[in-house]
Amino acid sequence: MRGLNLLSRGGLELAGEVADLDCRRSLVTPTRSASEGLSRLPRSRFGLVLRVSFLAAAGLIAAHPAGLAHVRADDVNPLNLPAPRKAGAPGAVVLHGGGDLSDEIFDRFIELAGGTQAHILLIPSGSYVRGRMGVGGRDFNESAAAFEARLKDRFGGWFDAANEGRIAEFGLLWTDNQQDMHAPQFVAALKAATGVWIPAAYQGKLAWRFAPKYSDVNSESLFQRALRDVVARGGVVGGLGGGMAALPEVMIIGDSGQERGPAVANLSAGLALFNGAIVDQLFDARGGRLERFTGLLKDSARLNQHVTWPASGRNLIGLAVETETALILRGDTVEAIGEQRGHIFVKANGDRTVAWRILSTDDGKVTLIAASASANIPLTEKPLEERGGKKRSNPFGIPEPAQAGRPGTVVLHGGGDTSDMLHAFPALAGVPQPHFVHCPAASASWRPRRGEMSDRLLRRLQTDLSDWVDLVADGRLANIEFLTTGDAADANRDAFVAPLRRAHAVWFSGGDQRALAGLFVDARKPTLFQRELMQVLARGGVVGGTSAGTAIMARVMTVAGAPVDDRPAEAEIDHGFGVLDNVVLEQHFQGAGRGGRIERFTQLLLDNERLRELVGDDGPDPRGMIGLAIEEDTALLLRENRLRVFGDGSAHIFLKSADQKTITWHELKSGDTAFIDRGPAGPVLELDNWTVK
Repeated sequence: MRGLNLLSRGGLELAGEVADLDCRRSLVTPTRSASEGLSRLPRSRFGLVLRVSFLAAAGLIAAHPAGLAHVRADDVNPLNLPAPRKAGAPGAVVLHGGGDLSDEIFDRFIELAGGTQAHILLIPSGSYVRGRMGVGGRDFNESAAAFEARLKDRFGGWFDAANEGRIAEFGLLWTDNQQDMHAPQFVAALKAATGVWIPAAYQGKLAWRFAPKYSDVNSESLFQRALRDVVARGGVVGGLGGGMAALPEVMIIGDSGQERGPAVANLSAGLALFNGAIVDQLFDARGGRLERFTGLLKDSARLNQHVTWPASGRNLIGLAVETETALILRGDTVEAIGEQRGHIFVKANGDRTVAWRILSTDDGKVTLIAASASANIPLTEKPLEERGGKKRSNPFGIPEPAQAGRPGTVVLHGGGDTSDMLHAFPALAGVPQPHFVHCPAASASWRPRRGEMSDRLLRRLQTDLSDWVDLVADGRLANIEFLTTGDAADANRDAFVAPLRRAHAVWFSGGDQRALAGLFVDARKPTLFQRELMQVLARGGVVGGTSAGTAIMARVMTVAGAPVDDRPAEAEIDHGFGVLDNVVLEQHFQGAGRGGRIERFTQLLLDNERLRELVGDDGPDPRGMIGLAIEEDTALLLRENRLRVFGDGSAHIFLKSADQKTITWHELKSGDTAFIDRGPAGPVLELDNWTVK
């Protein structure tokens, strides 16, 4: 069929060479209007081939249009979309997070493609295979005509738009032949397109068909160049679900479970429509997506192994989209439309700080601007204000010191190995040989057993917790008293809480924080135990705990919450000690078998209504609450507005902006010291740095 000419009813000449296309594995279908119908080539011995009627006027794709090159983060094109051929007329990319394509997003895509002058192609190759039902489904005999009818039925709304005159032209561009990505005859349809829509159930199929870098890292296809050229000409390319996931240079393609920590994203080469960002879809619908995505974004060393431009992984931006929602990327702007939200993640400080902007559909366009994480932020020594005008000298809500210059210290250990605490904890009490109280009541095995005499319980505790007892013999502690019970009434008995009045240091071991709360916490009025614990800090002492002993410290205590049916986890909360009045806590962060903790933690931190319901109208303003999350084998020390980390892992600090639209996530590693102060847009964390004058 080489050199075939065919006049459509619209009078446009179709002149193209299709002899090299395998018609069993390629399909191009057009619709111009109801009156013109389909421009159709006759059946060949291979089957039916349909051509888009604007193909002939397009010609072939130029050799290297709108090629990829990395740009600086402060450029006008931080996402590195294809550079516009005409100044001031950038094209657009639409990222749809999955689910239904709403009328709003459908209409906006048509508008971006040129409205009534739009020439739109839809590429269904990531979801549809001739003779197969669904991705990985059963095979069956299907003629080309039946396959065409199946596609037209599925995407009938697009054909209707052309028949009703809402767009100039619509067609399907499909192939299951990997060689077509290099065929000028196949990609020629893209030359005249002003809009390309790519829905897909599985992004890997798209990359396999159209991106040779998927299997050959040193090449790109004619299809990729033609797709970038659509945007460079001022058009729009959009992807839905897997189609969205396939668009950037670095493509997430599932994940692999880990023995320790959350799932890790598997990576491959995408279509490379742009290379300034990584993306993720279904962000609200699949548990573990936030952990997987942010873990990848912060791993520049790994990203650098997959990018074309050397070391550009450090500059990548993260874009994530919830279902029924789309992000529109154009130049340096991002806009969310649809039913839910989009998310923008930008990183700094060598991957250790991530600013997470939650973009609602009411926000309009936002602009990506390069700026230092700490530039032009005026810090202040003024006390931070709580709801109701009350003053506090620290952002965590630690009890105020009774004596100026002697603030208390709170130690939050994420769980796991606490051997480091044996050396560090006594020294934090502020006095030599402190009086030490150890409360192991979170563990049922360390609470009194029925009929057990107190001396026998004491001997058992001294044996089980001998590492702490040995500190008395070493002269590092004046004494050690164990405080445990199975009776909640003890929390208000003078004799039981008396050791707290003598204590310079109090430690809570791990177990079940709900057990601690049930024994020592009263949601209506602080128990005597709670009040005396606060006084330890007011006297300049130290209070700390590990695992459940960390979780109980906050006024808002997380008690449980695991993913259900692969959905993101939701935290169950209750009242804790209130040692930290203005903090939301999470321990075992990224620990073994602890998947979903980042999602449930950030979801809770952002849920001001739920937090207000627990703390009450007289409590701290949830809008100013700080999130603290500690990994296992790691401790976070808090004193006044200062933080210090030591151990084998990291501590994570989450700060909400005043407008509640951005969370800044800082990762502090062992040895880091920092402080939190107030900036014009909300709390600010600054790392300590030495200077020489």
